[in-house]
Amino acid sequence: MDSTAARKGSRKLSGKSVHTLIEGVARLVDGQKRFADEMGLPYTRIFNDGFEAFKNQDANKVILEWLHCSDQGQRNLEFLFSDLMAHQLALVEAISAIQADSPRKERPLVERLQSLLGERNKSTDQHRRHYMEVTAPALVAAYARAREEGSELLP
Repeated sequence: MDSTAARKGSRKLSGKSVHTLIEGVARLVDGQKRFADEMGLPYTRIFNDGFEAFKNQDANKVILEWLHCSDQGQRNLEFLFSDLMAHQLALVEAISAIQADSPRKERPLVERLQSLLGERNKSTDQHRRHYMEVTAPALVAAYARAREEGSELLP
């Protein structure tokens, strides 16, 4: 096999690779939707305009359709990746804000993050109540603020 044929072959994507990529991106979209549901936020606060395509649709199918479209599909995918990135950055900023405001700074960071993310410990009732009354609302407010401030970074 000459080098030109080898280069062409190495550029081909296998159907399995493409499927794995689509599945991974779809899981990110579904995770973002789950975050909205668990925090009681409307999808419009979690997603930008691009969410409309995912309403009542399987994320895998939407992404696959976009891959088959030329220019518009590419723009949709670029927007989706920017939106997913903005979500991750807003989460990090929200966690940082909660951590900075935490009155219990003597606890190790891992323990504070477990509390913040709702993981249960031995005092589950007290922990859950604190999470629902204090942590979750503060996380939602910090997340929404971060998303609003970061919206100018999106295409």
